[in-house]
Amino acid sequence: MSYGTEFFRDLDHSAESSAGRVLAVVIDLLAPCSIVDVGCGLGTWLAAAASLGVEDYLGVDAYAPERSLRIPPERFVRHDLSTPLRLDRRFDLVISLEVAEHLAPDAAATLVDSLARLGSAVLFSAAVPHQSGERHLNEQWPDYWVERFADHGLLAVDAVRPRIWRDEGVAWWYRQNTLLFCSEDLLDRVEALRAAHSATRAEQLSIVHPVLYGWMVHQRERLAEEVAREPSLRESISVASRAAGNAIGRRLGRGTS
Repeated sequence: MSYGTEFFRDLDHSAESSAGRVLAVVIDLLAPCSIVDVGCGLGTWLAAAASLGVEDYLGVDAYAPERSLRIPPERFVRHDLSTPLRLDRRFDLVISLEVAEHLAPDAAATLVDSLARLGSAVLFSAAVPHQSGERHLNEQWPDYWVERFADHGLLAVDAVRPRIWRDEGVAWWYRQNTLLFCSEDLLDRVEALRAAHSATRAEQLSIVHPVLYGWMVHQRERLAEEVAREPSLRESISVASRAAGNAIGRRLGRGTS
């Protein structure tokens, strides 16, 4: 599998509009001095972190074209994320955003293990079922990932979404899916994180943003109207439904995530 230049250009566009706003929230909570972005694409989130004062950072990606990187090439490591990632250090903050769904289901445990080995705080998001996007192989509700991080002693902290939920400057998939996973030791040391963890409703982490919901309803209504006008469309409704799902991302200004 490979991802072309257009894939990364579209991804970079959506990330650029979101990274600074989301990272401002996370930096306020954690004050990280070092960050690694696993599945960094062109390094847009790391470039935003650097602009916010983080000088120690590293990007990891399997397919990003180095000639287009937003970060210095010496701060980039090429690695297939379906295989174990072993670096000789840990970071204050580990980022992996809208990456996990691009790996096969049997690679999920490997990815989470790699992330957990890199630090005690992981900023993570992954596409939910029927979210749509390019080459999504493992769309899962947050509960699925919560269980896998818990196996490594990292607990879900819903500290970011409440602060960006209505921020139209942040792409809706980040507003919908982004969670922090933190060690108990870190929660004990950082009062703001501890309070956010206490306020986290574990049974209500799997939610759908109104932007996605509204678009899906619109698509369903449009298809119903077309079928009513043209009965022969019933024979191809399954094909149309799949096409509508793929259109969600494109129409919402999303290259992929």
